[in-house]
Amino acid sequence: TATADRDQLYVPLQTPLSTERHAPRRPLMGWSIPFNIFFARRKLYCFDRRSGAIRWTAGGEWPEGSTKRTPEERVRTLSFTTAPLVVGNTLYLAAGALERQNGHIYVVALDRRGELDARGLPTGKPRVIWVTRVAPGQNETNMFGQPVREPFPSAPAYADRAVFLSTHLGLVAAVASLTAAPRWEVPYA
Repeated sequence: TATADRDQLYVPLQTPLSTERHAPRRPLMGWSIPFNIFFARRKLYCFDRRSGAIRWTAGGEWPEGSTKRTPEERVRTLSFTTAPLVVGNTLYLAAGALERQNGHIYVVALDRRGELDARGLPTGKPRVIWVTRVAPGQNETNMFGQPVREPFPSAPAYADRAVFLSTHLGLVAAVASLTAAPRWEVPYA
């Protein structure tokens, strides 16, 4: 899906798997069973609606090292699966991440104009307003402990200064749109 707003178009697109990172690994003990499953990452692209030029991108990178990250570092490693919800100059997005074999769902607020340099010119990067994790969850794994599916949250909804979404990991959640503070989380079976 895509979202058009004023002079911009926002589209989550799958990024290709890297041949270096995703090269086939040697089978375990001579077995010919693949034991690594890799999921494509999804990056949010912001296009100029008139020219088609890419203004900025967010997410879609593979995480390296520590899981303690700044909001900007966290957003670079998220996988954006749905188009954003636009409210004023803010984009609200739901995103998934696999961390230590578990699925996590995040809600992200970005400034639709992107990051600007000291002269007020676009830098080609998104400007992160806030990012918050709303749901960690246990992922289904194969016999080698590798996840068999990626976290894939619903598109967000907005009402009464709150962002709502289904995590598809057992929770429906609401967070305050200005502060990212949790309003409520309700489990479902």
